[in-house]
Amino acid sequence: MKTRRLILSILAAAACAAAVARTAAEFFVDAPNSTMMLFDKNLRMDMLDYFRAGQLRDVSIFDKNGGSHIVALNDSSLSIVVGKRATIQFAVLPVKNDTLIAIVETVATPTPDSSITIYNPSDPSNIKNFDMPGPEAFIRPEMRKAAKGKELPPFMLASAVYEPDTRRFILTPTIGGYYTDQDRPETVGMMVDRLVWAYKDGRFVVDNSYRDVLQ
Repeated sequence: MKTRRLILSILAAAACAAAVARTAAEFFVDAPNSTMMLFDKNLRMDMLDYFRAGQLRDVSIFDKNGGSHIVALNDSSLSIVVGKRATIQFAVLPVKNDTLIAIVETVATPTPDSSITIYNPSDPSNIKNFDMPGPEAFIRPEMRKAAKGKELPPFMLASAVYEPDTRRFILTPTIGGYYTDQDRPETVGMMVDRLVWAYKDGRFVVDNSYRDVLQ
């Protein structure tokens, strides 16, 4: 009986190790169409083949907007140029006892603005979509008192990039580019250069331990 339990434990551990060892490219190919609506599985495989062969060759989605191709690839993440005005980062997001997938879509409006989608490969129907936090979240801590009562932008524009090494999302405010020098709210100048997000328990939280990138 003990021997059977030991064998089952070894098999379970091996299965977990195999799951963790899956690369971003493998998850990308197997991604459900509901999360990668622009690219069916065949297009995703074509993009990977072209990139690995060193060919700067586009797959076509919308002819008038140009094609798309992979520009960066490693075990944890891949990045795609989509037409002339958008990018997608597809990344493996390890969490406690599980592995999730993060998809960061950034569109030039013309000011870059990102949204983040998180889903579980074992349950692709469980999809969560996140927009950037509001403008007040980007105000520097030492400036919050001075910003109180002042005009804030009515919405927020920010770009996001996932860093696999730290398992953090770096958010860069881009709202300043939406305004001219004459109509830009004073509070835009009170914002941090970057904000760090961590994904915990199904939601994003600001990670203040990364103070070096908040200056």
